[in-house]
Amino acid sequence: MFRPGFLDSFLEHLDARAIDTPRYIRQLTELLGKVDDTGIDIPAVDVYLSDCKRLSEYKSFGRAFIIKRLNLAGLKSCPAPADKVSFPAKSYLRGVFVMNYFIAKALTAIMSKAEAIKLFNEFTDIQTRTKYQLPHHEKVADLLTKNSPGSEVFAGGHDYTEFEMNAGQAGCKVTKCKWHEVLKEFNDPDLEYAVICHYDFEAARCHNQNFKLTREGTLAQGRPFCDFIWHDERLDKELTHPGKEFWEKLGGAGSGLEI
Repeated sequence: MFRPGFLDSFLEHLDARAIDTPRYIRQLTELLGKVDDTGIDIPAVDVYLSDCKRLSEYKSFGRAFIIKRLNLAGLKSCPAPADKVSFPAKSYLRGVFVMNYFIAKALTAIMSKAEAIKLFNEFTDIQTRTKYQLPHHEKVADLLTKNSPGSEVFAGGHDYTEFEMNAGQAGCKVTKCKWHEVLKEFNDPDLEYAVICHYDFEAARCHNQNFKLTREGTLAQGRPFCDFIWHDERLDKELTHPGKEFWEKLGGAGSGLEI
């Protein structure tokens, strides 16, 4: 999480679209606010910048970005890349997603919010397709955690009920999300959605080009729950999304079930 690869690639994305990168960096620096480098070994920080193409040109800014991430994660020193670091999931999420929120937010000082969200979403989709190496799944049911458990770092990240409707549909009702918990303090649902929710649509396609996600709302948008339905378009041509009554009857968090 400490290598700022997402930001480095994002700066290249801005360059390719003729965005004023120095101005953007100034805006992002303002958003970072106070950075506490007390006790931080700067050479240890620089290790994470060594293979960053654009941030190598803005080393002081790159250092500040990494140190702010350490601050948000509650770390007092910079671990080496080979070190195994254990800390609470919420601290990890603050270090990653608050920083990603700042990356998106800085755009709004140089373009409209709608344009900023469009640009950020475009970049997120590219990253999802080219960087994340999501595993192939043959059935939509394989997306459920009972069939494809998440990594330990995200254990307990959501309260949810997941289900299989038929061979072409599976879903999940999320009633609590730690991603949302760490970003709701900013009271900015549009950017929060772009940072933590938009990814899910492209991710579904990356698992299998026949998969499509439908969703009418998320916690980030002020809804009482997130209503995921994954469709296999080979089997489910109509892409019907269940109505309000279905989700209310489903209840709250629980184990996987079949509908």
